[in-house]
Amino acid sequence: RHSGRFQAVLVGRIDGQTRFRLPVHGRAQSLVALPVLGRPLAPGEIVSERDLQWITVRSGRLQPESLTDPEQLLGAEARKRLLPGRVLTARDLGPPLLVRRGRPVRLIYLQPGLQLTALGTAQDDGALGDAVRVVNADSRQQLQGTASGPDEVTVGIVGGDWPAGH
Repeated sequence: RHSGRFQAVLVGRIDGQTRFRLPVHGRAQSLVALPVLGRPLAPGEIVSERDLQWITVRSGRLQPESLTDPEQLLGAEARKRLLPGRVLTARDLGPPLLVRRGRPVRLIYLQPGLQLTALGTAQDDGALGDAVRVVNADSRQQLQGTASGPDEVTVGIVGGDWPAGH
């Protein structure tokens, strides 16, 4: 049972009489159906339902980090060029990036009863909730914030003080 090997005898009967006996042996392998891409994806493209197709592979061929559930793929962003028909792993996809390094972003500083906005430049890529370094366009001071929307970074200030010059 643990080896996956089997032996059997196939018996052929016609009109209730045995006509032949054929020994059969082999190895049983479990198969799993999983989603893969049906077309190439460029870095930054988002996986949609129409991008998926299903293949069947031997379960022993899968790596522990293989993505086997379509929910793990749908809405994810390609981190590199991805080819169709290939089993995907967590390294291939990630949450969609809202902030891209080198691109302008809106900086938002929030306190009860106060909201300040400024322009800046992202120093890191970031998905929703990721820590992102930004440079304030006016003061050139580097700040740490959180990606909070498309091209938007919420800046959290320790102690609630807005640094001078912002």
